[in-house]
Amino acid sequence: LQQQLSLSSAQQTSAELRRMEASGISNDLLLKRKLYLTKKLESFSSNNAFEEGGKAFTAAINLYKTYIGYKNAQFTSIDDKDLKQMMDSMMHYVSQSRTLLSEAVVTSEGQRQAKANNITNIEKFWNQLSKEQQFLEQYFAADKEARKQMFVRR
Repeated sequence: LQQQLSLSSAQQTSAELRRMEASGISNDLLLKRKLYLTKKLESFSSNNAFEEGGKAFTAAINLYKTYIGYKNAQFTSIDDKDLKQMMDSMMHYVSQSRTLLSEAVVTSEGQRQAKANNITNIEKFWNQLSKEQQFLEQYFAADKEARKQMFVRR
């Protein structure tokens, strides 16, 4: 009992479902319980996907703010290797967020709308990151004088 109580709700549900399947389903009541537990596990999975997708997107946004700070300072306080790593990390976080949210199973109209809005925001941000990635490719290919000219406003 102590071990069961130490498990999370999702782990308890999974353990109950595993035990039920191992013992066999012999009547309608147990079949209904199995369906309930299966839907409950899907809900846990979906909530995790929403939560983890949101965390990954937030991490990308926070890194982007740092990146913009460096860009406004014309990348004078960061070396190329760290700048490239920062861009790679942002792209990874956005990709991870997109994947997790696409896997989330919606169970209500509110969740469907939230998922659609989040995916739209991710796509807009992805497009912005792609432009910044192209800028960095040009920046890395340029010599020091040409790099300075890239920040001159026209």
